[in-house]
Amino acid sequence: ALRIRYAWLLGLLVALFDFLPMIGPSTIFVPMIFYYLFMGNIAYAVWLTVILGVILVSRQLAEPRIVGAQLGLHPLTSLTAVYLGIRLLGASGFILGPLIMVVLKAIMVVIFLPAWKKEG
Repeated sequence: ALRIRYAWLLGLLVALFDFLPMIGPSTIFVPMIFYYLFMGNIAYAVWLTVILGVILVSRQLAEPRIVGAQLGLHPLTSLTAVYLGIRLLGASGFILGPLIMVVLKAIMVVIFLPAWKKEG
């Protein structure tokens, strides 16, 4: 146990910030890591870095699969949609990128796929 004061409050803040795209738990963890480094408590800083790393890696692995499963997209397609959405549209692209991809997929299935089947 790290015995961090007000851990429940920090946990609540991390959970709240985790819902915001592009902000996430790093907003809470990074200042805490620097605080403990400057205070000379290297062990706390290392543990917080490890915890943040686990959170970020697990999000990077799970998020495309979850988004893809919910929207009916392949995980690589949903990951690409999230990445391009954020790069092109900013924070709102986190939501809009996959939605645009779903609309494009629907257009392909409804309009182009039947036309290709008729030709072939």
